[in-house]
Amino acid sequence: MILLIGVVVLLIKNSTSSGRKRVLNLTIVISTLYMSWTFVSKGIANHHFVKALQRENIDYDKLMVTPTPLNSILWHGIAKTSEGYYLGTYSLFDHREHIEFYYEESAHELIAELSEHKLVKYYLEYTQDFPLIKQDENGNVKIYAIKYGPVNYTGQPEFVYPLTFNLNSLQDSTIKIDYSGEQRGPVKNYKDLYERIKGV
Repeated sequence: MILLIGVVVLLIKNSTSSGRKRVLNLTIVISTLYMSWTFVSKGIANHHFVKALQRENIDYDKLMVTPTPLNSILWHGIAKTSEGYYLGTYSLFDHREHIEFYYEESAHELIAELSEHKLVKYYLEYTQDFPLIKQDENGNVKIYAIKYGPVNYTGQPEFVYPLTFNLNSLQDSTIKIDYSGEQRGPVKNYKDLYERIKGV
């Protein structure tokens, strides 16, 4: 966003070459400082997630820490286990000592079978080894790409837009992304996002 603003200013601003150079230099300096700050912020968040998981004796295989939309203060933590995921949020403004984790069971045992199908395999690769797989008794499967975290910032995690199909009739034509359900995200949930950024 910082770089984009700088480019727009350069496009609309009539100034000398020295003025344009100042805008360009300022844009690069600010964006570099922000990127450096983001690395520091992620390191702090990662440290808190690791400590919280250790404190609760959660044995995990992988940990992914990702920023929530439009900021580098509030972070999602996703700890992958052999049977599912522990998910939580951490804000640099949090004053509580613990992180509240929510558990989501995932049918990881289906991955080997699903990887044999070309389209499903592509989607599994898109999840970057963090697919949340839900299956019901009728063979209906939903795969959520949770690498960016849930769409809500407090309470039990909510996910949207899963890849859906039925194991009993697995064909290209029956595989689709389900766009039904409540439309949510940073624009519609900006108040919840702001409240969570302020810390708990």
